[in-house]
Amino acid sequence: MKEKIKEIKKELDKTIPLIKLTNVTKKYKNKVALKNINFEINYGDRIGIIGANGGGKPTLSEILGNIRKPTNGKIFRQDNIIIGLQFQESKYPAGITVFDMIKYYLETFDIEMSESELDKILNIYQISAFKNKFLANLSGGQQQRVNILLSLIHNSDVVF
Repeated sequence: MKEKIKEIKKELDKTIPLIKLTNVTKKYKNKVALKNINFEINYGDRIGIIGANGGGKPTLSEILGNIRKPTNGKIFRQDNIIIGLQFQESKYPAGITVFDMIKYYLETFDIEMSESELDKILNIYQISAFKNKFLANLSGGQQQRVNILLSLIHNSDVVF
């Protein structure tokens, strides 16, 4: 599995930022969610973003993950960066099991994984015991374990 990912994944340039934000602002109608945000994420960084409720943390994560566009400002991302996203809350399709969701991600990202490799990952993330249960019926903690796995399964360079 890792060999295939390495074949198609270009090497990151570790001498420049993975992501850089310059004067990023996001407005929703009359509300300013983010105003002139400037920072960069370099290879190996671990960054925490804290703030009050309504402070724009999910908006910033969505902009970093290229899901949402800023109203103003510039964003640089290395062309070959692979981003993993884990949301605070996830909405899963009704009737989908943990195992089916993982298989969907593997297919989406064209990741070949043997059954023994998948079983090993399920054990590492302590998911084996509920792999055949519906995602919607899991506890919040169990869902977060699945979310973490899904954000990392495609060998992410950075995870939000």
